[in-house]
Amino acid sequence: MEDKKAKCLKKRVLADTICSIIIAVVVLFMAIMEFVAYSPADADNVGHIRNGIYAVIVSVALVLISLILLEVRKHSRPFSKGVIWKLRILAVWIIVSSLLSGVITQTIQSGSKMELVVFPVNTTILLVVVLGVIIGILSEIFVYGHELQNDMDYIA
Repeated sequence: MEDKKAKCLKKRVLADTICSIIIAVVVLFMAIMEFVAYSPADADNVGHIRNGIYAVIVSVALVLISLILLEVRKHSRPFSKGVIWKLRILAVWIIVSSLLSGVITQTIQSGSKMELVVFPVNTTILLVVVLGVIIGILSEIFVYGHELQNDMDYIA
């Protein structure tokens, strides 16, 4: 028999999942619109590509968050191996995509010029990398929570 806390968790997670999926679709639509608005002939138009790349990154992150929420809903517990792996994937996605987005943007801005593309040091990129590291640390905390939950299940 399922307890009231699990039912309440499932309701809250369902609403969060729906919201994150809707936002992911809207952001993906915005990315498509940014890519469509880009014109290679206009050198000042590079912002559209940058915004489109960022929107795709955010959309994929929101889809991963939705998958995490669906996993929580499925098992009625937040500390499962599936959630831990998805949190780790989310952390790696955020770190790698933020670093690559800077390189891709710099490459597009240099255009056809034969310049050496050096990684741009940007505080926004560093902030997003730190966010990815925090999510990675959070996934390790979830490992501990998973072990505690297994211990409690074994006792009960």
